[in-house]
Amino acid sequence: MLTKLLNNIHKGPFVDSLMAVGIATILIGFVVTIAGDNPLQVISLFICGGLGDLEAFYGSMMSSLPLIFSGLSLAIAFRAGLFNIGSEGQILVGGLAAALVGHFFNLGPFTLVLMIITGAAAGFVWSMIPISIKLFRGAHEVIGCIMMNYIAINLSLFLVRGPFRADASTEKTPAIVDGGWWPELDKIGATEFSMAIIFAVFCALVIWWILFNRPFGFE
Repeated sequence: MLTKLLNNIHKGPFVDSLMAVGIATILIGFVVTIAGDNPLQVISLFICGGLGDLEAFYGSMMSSLPLIFSGLSLAIAFRAGLFNIGSEGQILVGGLAAALVGHFFNLGPFTLVLMIITGAAAGFVWSMIPISIKLFRGAHEVIGCIMMNYIAINLSLFLVRGPFRADASTEKTPAIVDGGWWPELDKIGATEFSMAIIFAVFCALVIWWILFNRPFGFE
C-alpha cells in the first residue's frame, strides 16, 4: 500500500515541478561552484530577489504573466498532439498588436477588452502561418514555429526602435491610454500588482476544466 501511495504521489504534477526546481537548483549550484563563487549565496539571492518581500513577490507574479499564458497555449497544443514551439513569437506579435490598439484607440474601459481580443487574434494569425505551411507544403511545425519566432523578435525590435518607438531615448512602445490598463490592486514603489494575475489564474482554471473535465477536452 505504501508503495502504491508513493507511486501515486510521484505521478503528481506538483512533485514533478518540485523535482524540476530541485534539479535546476543543483545544476545552478554546480555551475556557480565551478565559477568559484558560493552557490548557497547565489541561490539565496535568487530566492530573496523573487520572494524576499512583498514587492519582490509582486514583481515575480507580474513577470510570470507571459509565462502563464504561453504555458496555457502550449498545454492546449500538446493535449491535441501538436508541437507549438512558436509561443514566444505569438506573444510578441500579440503584445505589439495590443499596444497599437491601446495607443491609438480610446474606448474607455472597453479599451482593455479590445486589446485582449486584438492581441489574441494577432497571436492566432501568426500561429496560422507555420500551420498553413505544414498543411499545404508538408514542412514540420517545429521548424516553422522557430523561424517565425525569429521573425517576430526582429519585427518587435524594428518597431520599438523605429516607427513605434516611445521617444528617442527609450526602446519601448508609446504610452497606452488609461482605459487600456488592468485595474490596480496594490502598489509598492514602482511595482504594481494588478487584476491581470487574477485573470491569468481564471484562464488557467478554465483551460484545466475544459481539457480534463469536458468531452471536448478529452477529444
